[in-house]
Amino acid sequence: MDLGKQTLDMYRTFVPDALRGRGIAGVLAQHALEYAEREAIA
Repeated sequence: MDLGKQTLDMYRTFVPDALRGRGIAGVLAQHALEYAEREAIA
């Protein structure tokens, strides 16, 4: 089955309260975008 173009939809990042304010969500989002580019889904 051909599903056509692959896409990645990312709406939010979640980090436990104890880890907030450390930039972890931003790093997580950056890694997700790099993965999407590497896998040609962005």
